[in-house]
Amino acid sequence: IQATPFYSAFKFPNEPVIKAIPFVMRHAANGQIEYIDPESVPYLGYLPQDLTGKNALNLYHPEELGYLGHVYETIVKEGGMPRLKPYRMMTQNGDYLRLETEWSSFINPWSRKLEFVTGKHYIIE
Repeated sequence: IQATPFYSAFKFPNEPVIKAIPFVMRHAANGQIEYIDPESVPYLGYLPQDLTGKNALNLYHPEELGYLGHVYETIVKEGGMPRLKPYRMMTQNGDYLRLETEWSSFINPWSRKLEFVTGKHYIIE
């Protein structure tokens, strides 16, 4: 067995991130995470298999859910949303990081229902 250690991208709490590598997360219309980029590991502290199958809404800070509800409404109506207001996402140790996200979605052309939402996340703090 060969193991590769993972290290946190952060040195201290609330550290501003200058050159963060963005990562992608895709979840189904019901919020179930289908894919998360391995680039997220140093930022979130989760391995991709730890989050796959979990509900993405559980990662968002409770105070941000109103804003994210607006984001999801916009995504469904317009198919996507550019980076706007930063919000918080929970890390493996229970702390939150601040990030901005470019949102896109896929709406099934036959059923006209939302199939999945994709977010390209940019860590800022």
